[in-house]
Amino acid sequence: MARFSVELPEEQAARLQHLATFRATTAEALLAEVALGLVADGMALDAWIAQGEAEADAGETVPFEEVMAELDDIIARTHQG
Repeated sequence: MARFSVELPEEQAARLQHLATFRATTAEALLAEVALGLVADGMALDAWIAQGEAEADAGETVPFEEVMAELDDIIARTHQG
């Protein structure tokens, strides 16, 4: 298991400790949980971007003008209503 060190301003460290106490855990465990979530979110975002790039490379896109025209239609219908 890897170990990391984080420096926080005292005020933020106190808030982190307060939150950890409120959640009946430690500040270290809370930081580890947040870090793992951030890594998972980053990996999901990277996969989503790669999928979009692959779709664009395959020509599976909608031209900007079409998207804007559709949005204009939706807005117009909303205001009529």
